Amino acid sequence: MAPSSAIVPSHDGLGLASYEVYWRDLCLYLKSRGYNLRARYQPDWEPSWKFHGVPWYKAEDYIDLPLHGARMIDATRASDGKLVYLKAISKTSQELELCRFFSSEELRRDPRNHCVPLLDVVAHPTDLDTCFIVMPFLRKIDNPAFNTVMDCGEQLLEGIAFMHEHNVAHRDCAYPNVMMDATALFPKGFHPVYTGSLPDISSKAEPLSRSAVRVKYYLVDFDATVPELSKDIPYDPFKTDIYIMGPLFREAFLEKYSNVDAVASTEVARNQGQHVRNAEIMEGQTADRVNTRRGNTRCYVSMGSDDTVIESSSYILTARYLSLMPFLRNIDDPAFETIEDILECGEQLLEGLSFMHEHDVAHRDCAYPNVMMDASAMYPRGFHPVYTWYLPDASGYADVLPRSSVRVTYYLIDFGISTHSTSKDTPRLVLGTDGIDGSVPELSNDVPYDPFKTDIYVLGALFRQVFLEKYSNVDIIAPLVASMTATDPQSRPDASTALTAWRSIRDGLSTGQKSWRAKSRNESLLGSMLRDAKNLLTSAVQF
Repeated sequence: MAPSSAIVPSHDGLGLASYEVYWRDLCLYLKSRGYNLRARYQPDWEPSWKFHGVPWYKAEDYIDLPLHGARMIDATRASDGKLVYLKAISKTSQELELCRFFSSEELRRDPRNHCVPLLDVVAHPTDLDTCFIVMPFLRKIDNPAFNTVMDCGEQLLEGIAFMHEHNVAHRDCAYPNVMMDATALFPKGFHPVYTGSLPDISSKAEPLSRSAVRVKYYLVDFDATVPELSKDIPYDPFKTDIYIMGPLFREAFLEKYSNVDAVASTEVARNQGQHVRNAEIMEGQTADRVNTRRGNTRCYVSMGSDDTVIESSSYILTARYLSLMPFLRNIDDPAFETIEDILECGEQLLEGLSFMHEHDVAHRDCAYPNVMMDASAMYPRGFHPVYTWYLPDASGYADVLPRSSVRVTYYLIDFGISTHSTSKDTPRLVLGTDGIDGSVPELSNDVPYDPFKTDIYVLGALFRQVFLEKYSNVDIIAPLVASMTATDPQSRPDASTALTAWRSIRDGLSTGQKSWRAKSRNESLLGSMLRDAKNLLTSAVQF
């Protein structure tokens, strides 16, 4: 039932992506089952910015689905107006079985149950092997940012403990698979894609404090989950859950906030399979709030005497990695300033991927965390390796030069699951579902797929995440990104073709167009006008 081609809409209304057509064709059926899709997916939809005089940037129906829309979509439950998620899965999948198990009446009554509730199961109208599971609409656990972190950590550990008590190991409780029901945080609601805006995107959605309402955190996505131990599995999946949740806490808490260092003692030992046990939050000692990066309030954890306390994340970075490669930063830190900045970044990444493919190497995991940049030239006085906006001695803010004034090199890193094939290997196919981007349609442990085409999808998804979803005036790359993320791998270009197309787009813009500022989608109308005026004045002075 998956569509075969992709067309990404621009502001003049070119059409729907293939995976959006899939949901549009199901719209009336889902409505008959009590679930309403947004205006964009109605069979008689006409783009409001094209036919009704609404500016495209103010049109709610301009907002398409994120990449996971290939198998998931937001909807409104007709009976009560509740925002929900619909997910297409196999009727015989283990995921459906476990969702039903943890949503049984007995287990759902247990407050320790943090497995995402199964609200409904809807049969597919034509595909007998597929059904749609209905779940509450959930958000990332750190959106909006934390005021305090201990409740989140406690709920997630409570949820894992509950699963383990029932002899189920999650096996993939990483950042994308732990989420929260933020309904109580947003009394006026929020848009399911532009989550910082009200449902009609007329203005910003203002959240309440987490401490003022009850927020529940959930474990989701049980497609890699293992019920009970097996003699055939050469590792303990229950210990693996603890291992995975340790880095999650580091990513979501330790690397973002400076005054939760005590949580470091709950991380997982990376050597010899040792894992922390019995961490207990000391009552009355938790911090009232967390500080971003630096602060002086602390929270505490009591550790049992037999527990293994691992090194801090900063130790791991310094001792294990910095001596082996240049110090790199996220590609969007600092943010892109101009369209040319974005085009230069994209070209270098496609060039690098094309180079790898020419040498018969598929990266297989070139998602956002694994593409970085050497920003040394942008910081003439250097920067601190952890608090990167400060000078090395943290005595003041680091001066930063524009990307356009220096040479910035972008890199592909982390070849842990990369594949090297000789040119004689035809076809060059692999198995496996490892990797950061789980939205790749062809990933399978049973059906071989082309990892070189997978690379194209993952990098296209990165371009969509970092460029198209953050900036409103780079739609010129949307058709290429759509082809890179086509559901059918054979419809995707190879790396060399994508690079040529990207360069053609870049060469087709004038100097003035390329030097224009990259407009954030979060800008207010007034703020956008003021920034445009400043950009015009700056350009006039330069020319």
